Amino acid sequence: MADVNPNQERLPNLYPDHVCPEHGLVMTKRSTMVSLAKGRLSAGLLGMQPQRHTYWRCELCWDNPPANPKKNRRSKLSKITIQHGLPGTFGSMDALENEPPVSWLIRGWLAAREISVIYGQGGTYKSYICIGWSLQLAAFAGVPCLYVAAEGASGLRSRVDAWIAARNLDSEDLKLWSYYNAGLHVDDPTNVRVWVEGLKAYTKDRKKKAHRKLPQLVVVDTMARNFAGDENSAKDVGAFIEGLEYLRRELDTAVLVAHHMGVSTGRERGTGALRNATFAMFKTTKPNHNDRGGGSIQLECDRMKDAPQPDPVRLQFDAVDLAADEHGDVYQRSQAMRRFPPKVKKEKPLQEVIVPA
Repeated sequence: MADVNPNQERLPNLYPDHVCPEHGLVMTKRSTMVSLAKGRLSAGLLGMQPQRHTYWRCELCWDNPPANPKKNRRSKLSKITIQHGLPGTFGSMDALENEPPVSWLIRGWLAAREISVIYGQGGTYKSYICIGWSLQLAAFAGVPCLYVAAEGASGLRSRVDAWIAARNLDSEDLKLWSYYNAGLHVDDPTNVRVWVEGLKAYTKDRKKKAHRKLPQLVVVDTMARNFAGDENSAKDVGAFIEGLEYLRRELDTAVLVAHHMGVSTGRERGTGALRNATFAMFKTTKPNHNDRGGGSIQLECDRMKDAPQPDPVRLQFDAVDLAADEHGDVYQRSQAMRRFPPKVKKEKPLQEVIVPA
């Protein structure tokens, strides 16, 4: 780069603080009239007036302009678009060895940075399991969790209060847990991108003193409330899957979707495209409700892509009284899931008994 001559005579059209980064010479200003339409007739018919464009360049830049600046600019923009428009990156075998292996939020059940689905009939505690998993991770494992409560925040509050009361905790123990009180149309790409930007702005809000981090688990409850398409259409469900993938990649998070079971199929409702795109599928079956307001269900895994399927477990739910009137009559009650995974009683090995002859 040439040295700038401090004694160089400055003309009236010099910009005194700018020096050409390529040649090191002081830049001068020139103006040209640019028409916004091709030809004077087109500009007059369209009512478009020519505009004056101002350029700052040094003497060498004016004497040696680029051969085709528009072509060079388009080539550069194309490279930027290709580089930043892809959802992934290219890599060799060395890069593949640096990819993280399967890791777990709940060992053997809920994988990190993967898409999982829990489904079942109504009244089989699907939402209670999703709430219990997210609260357990936030309170005891230090994992930030976000719950998309598309079915309403009032029911969510009673279930969360029941879980907290059953463990003698308070809100201070759940600083890493948060929720969103409306539906998220996951199959709408624009809506998902706006939602992600809003979530990032929420976590970066320094005005409110709160411990906010991007979630490592996003619970979408339920698919029907966060999906505007047809569950039986592979195309519409494909758009929903792409939205889940965008959440997973952009936030580097696991996604857990609560879904309904078909009435007579015994499988999740809708097309099989969702099952083929998930890492794990969990099914709630065999509900058993007791007179005290609690109950139990069986949770089984019928798909685990890159890990062995865990054995079915029986989950217990206890009734928790949340509010009562002056006469002691309970008017608000919910259920709370017990510890997960539940303790399994190990059978004692049979001892060999020698019968005397």
